[in-house]
Amino acid sequence: MLERIELRQASLRVYYRHAWIPQAGAADPLFVREDEGRWGTTWTLHTALSTHVALSEYCRSKADDITRADPTGGVGLTRASLPAFSALEIQEPLPRRSLFGLTFTFERLCDLTGGRAQAALRRAGFDTADFFADDFGQCQQLAHMGAVLGWEALLVPSAAWRHDDGLCAPILSAGRPRLQRQHLIDEAVRPTVAVAYGTTYKFGERPRWLTI
Repeated sequence: MLERIELRQASLRVYYRHAWIPQAGAADPLFVREDEGRWGTTWTLHTALSTHVALSEYCRSKADDITRADPTGGVGLTRASLPAFSALEIQEPLPRRSLFGLTFTFERLCDLTGGRAQAALRRAGFDTADFFADDFGQCQQLAHMGAVLGWEALLVPSAAWRHDDGLCAPILSAGRPRLQRQHLIDEAVRPTVAVAYGTTYKFGERPRWLTI
């Protein structure tokens, strides 16, 4: 069934929030850890189609740090105070991380956001609710099968940013040679309060100060 999913050519500008900052030298925008993350394979670069979605995925993985970085001093956000806080960058202990813009030109992009593709996934035994599962469900298995089938990248909903523009693009090993350009957007950036507020957190870990 997976072989029947239509692949397409596409040029994508994506954004990658680095997982670490090296002690010396420049951060490598193609650094990955094997089998890590929702779509982890031997080489998967977890990117998003916008900077705020990339940073939202970061918030989802750092809920404890965001809890301790409460800029309201324990008062918590209110509907009246949210506009004043929204543009503020979350501070320590949330670590700063590099943010890159990357342009890929794909020959075999697998878009899993449409109804036909998701119907094919269900027929293949993949529960599309796993796109958002806190334990990743079968997402890693699907990514591994896609790598075997020669998929260069996937287009999938974001588990962290569940809004209309919440899209991620995990790049698989076959897509790595499709990189055309890379650009360092910021050497060390943190998400804003607005991004942290709009994020869906795993396992009920939403920081209390973000709840209105």
